[in-house]
Amino acid sequence: MRYIGIDPGASGGFAVLDDDGRAWACPMPKTYRGIRQVLDRLTESRTRRVEAVLENVWSSPGWGHAGAFSFGQNFGALQGMLECYDIEPTLVVPVKWQNVMQCRTPKARREELGHTDKNINKALAEQLFPGFEVTHAIADALLLAAYCRNLYGSQLPFLSAKEEPTHDQARRTKTRQARGQAKSREVVAEGSPA
Repeated sequence: MRYIGIDPGASGGFAVLDDDGRAWACPMPKTYRGIRQVLDRLTESRTRRVEAVLENVWSSPGWGHAGAFSFGQNFGALQGMLECYDIEPTLVVPVKWQNVMQCRTPKARREELGHTDKNINKALAEQLFPGFEVTHAIADALLLAAYCRNLYGSQLPFLSAKEEPTHDQARRTKTRQARGQAKSREVVAEGSPA
């Protein structure tokens, strides 16, 4: 199984983990062609099931109209491209995955320490992936992939309890299983003598 984490911002990135413990990550490409090439690489072995988590973020009031439009356009393009690869991502807000991954610090404590969540996330990603050159661009993506693994696969050792899938996630799993059965029937039908 492969677990993909996507931080959709221009300064975000892609990461993938597999059940063998291997990890790969890259900063968010600047073009749609680059994104397609990354998705080609992440899905090259379609013999494995693929689950993905896409951070569900929105524009900030200070971005202005053009920045907000550009961000929304990229977010929608990512969703569409994933759908073309037959991957229906789970959308998760930052507060939720950061709480599960235990890398969200209360605001008062952050101000006291002079840290931002980006620094905290980078430190946790370095701890979880020793020997991996973690940058701010890929730290959240790596943690999102780890969150995805915790959600759909094996539980991470430092987390106290596996998060229960939501109704929406359970529905998606049933839909994927039904698609897989339908594809199996199509292959059998194609292979049947006429």
